[in-house]
Amino acid sequence: MEEEKEWRNLWPTYMDNKWTDFFWENRNVGQEHPEEIDDEQLYCFCNLLILYWMRHKDKLKDKLEAIKKDETLFEDFLRLLKKEGKKEDVEHIVSYFFERLQKAALPPLVWIERLELMPTEFLRFAFDALNTLHDLSDKINKSETHIGSIKEGQTKTYYLSMCVGTFERTLPLFYAILLCNDTKKLHNWFRVCRNLIENTKIEQEKLPTILECLERFYTYVKDKDLLKVLAEDENIDTLLNKFRTSQVKEERQKAELPQEFRTAIEKLENHPFFFGRIGILFKVLGNSNDIVAGGLNKLEKCTAVLSTIFSKKKATGVREKFDKEDEYLLRRALMAVSKPNYYGYCKGNDWCFCNNREEWKAFLDTQTDGLNTFKQLINNCIERLDSNNHDVEKTCKDYMKEIIAETESDYERKLNEQDRENKFSLHFVHHPGVWKYMQNKKCHWGDNDFKIMLKRRDRVNKMNLRTYALYLDYCNRSIREGLVEDRKDWKCFCYEREDSCLYFEKYFSSIRRTIAIDVLHNGSKEDDYSLNLFVRPTNEESAKGPSVLQATNEQYLSDIISKIQDFQVRICEESGRYTTVEHYSRDGIICAIRTLITTINATIEGKANETK
Repeated sequence: MEEEKEWRNLWPTYMDNKWTDFFWENRNVGQEHPEEIDDEQLYCFCNLLILYWMRHKDKLKDKLEAIKKDETLFEDFLRLLKKEGKKEDVEHIVSYFFERLQKAALPPLVWIERLELMPTEFLRFAFDALNTLHDLSDKINKSETHIGSIKEGQTKTYYLSMCVGTFERTLPLFYAILLCNDTKKLHNWFRVCRNLIENTKIEQEKLPTILECLERFYTYVKDKDLLKVLAEDENIDTLLNKFRTSQVKEERQKAELPQEFRTAIEKLENHPFFFGRIGILFKVLGNSNDIVAGGLNKLEKCTAVLSTIFSKKKATGVREKFDKEDEYLLRRALMAVSKPNYYGYCKGNDWCFCNNREEWKAFLDTQTDGLNTFKQLINNCIERLDSNNHDVEKTCKDYMKEIIAETESDYERKLNEQDRENKFSLHFVHHPGVWKYMQNKKCHWGDNDFKIMLKRRDRVNKMNLRTYALYLDYCNRSIREGLVEDRKDWKCFCYEREDSCLYFEKYFSSIRRTIAIDVLHNGSKEDDYSLNLFVRPTNEESAKGPSVLQATNEQYLSDIISKIQDFQVRICEESGRYTTVEHYSRDGIICAIRTLITTINATIEGKANETK
């Protein structure tokens, strides 16, 4: 009774003095009225209400169940939540209530009393919480533990406790801080909890169990060495069973490392891309014993390479220097590293090459062969760094450029090597345009490496990889000047539907018709190119069907076909077009296109000259 009387008596004194000073020191000085602390106080109390009632959610539900029996009273409460007319269960109504508190929308006093929102137990919880925040705020604000993008004029304490709280991040981390009123133990506790919370998917309905798990965890470790418990205690997996299993495993692995390794570990954890999740470090360097055996210098090189490649910007995954349009260094280098010559992971029905931070992080979490290439690349960069990690960016870029140049040299010769595997990777390495085409960095890639369909966007526009690579060669004089010359005066386009194709066309004024050549890769083997030759039909001809189309093509193209001896064609009954009898290698189809265009030009333009 004396203790209860004491804290009650201290409340007004603290509110007028040390708590006011605390709010003032942590106010948002970037706001319109930095001389005010009303909002900071209001949001802080609302966040404390959320935390308290999340821990006592069943009691709150019971109170609402009782109110629900009075239909008039319950409708009044729904109007307060702006959910009038809703016929939802109490669980959903409670969630709406928490969402209003999240926005600092305190209910009127009458509803605070009806729901008994601020009982003595809450007031004591708030009293202890404010004292803890007061005592720890300086340590929290100076902490190097990254907790998000904090705007200028704000403190970490403000970010966690005095503005809109988030169920998935700031609120559980706020609660974790309130559990530990010990400045000596705060650093490791704050860091580990940040890692667990940030890398576990936490939704509003899961928050009560997360808070309970944090409380149980702190009770277990508060009188012990936290890192030693993580490294050695078998009960930890059970204690932390509400958090992501892989993150718990990672925390245990990091705790096993000697003290001298922790600075490098924490530096990588605090990189905004990684945000506490650095399991890739163990995939690249091995387990804790392997890392210790490799030495601190190798660990520091690895963290330096990873920090250099990945971006600190929220929306992006890789720094622009390594993912610049028309260069795509990292992506092409990953396809150039020795077997398996690819990277990425399955996402839905697509193969994902990673287009944003979340996709890159998901890729780093995978255990597939696609990650082995990344691990090789990082280790190769590490080997090239000098002892002082001098100019990490230049070292990484030079290595990537080197393996790209080595892979794409003699591109055509390598494509024609009979015993060469994984030829698909040559197209990804040789052509930055392939990556530019895939706006979302996805393709359809099943078990068949010969039918890789690049996707411009998620639902529409797709191109066969090999056909598109050939298209790029025919369009860019800086890549293949000879091929551009081959199609001189012929337009070159892509058809991005069905199985897709590359096509050439030219309008001949002498016959007042356009002749077109479709080039396809049929997707069953590497040397699987074919072409179709036809006259662009009129709408009337198309409507009459294949027999008319065949007659039109024979009328205008039969003389051309008769002059071609290098390859055979036949009429396709279904389309009425001329099509090659055999399928060809890339080199073979290039020769066929050259022969066809030369013959067409000579035949039609020759006839035109004869009639003049």
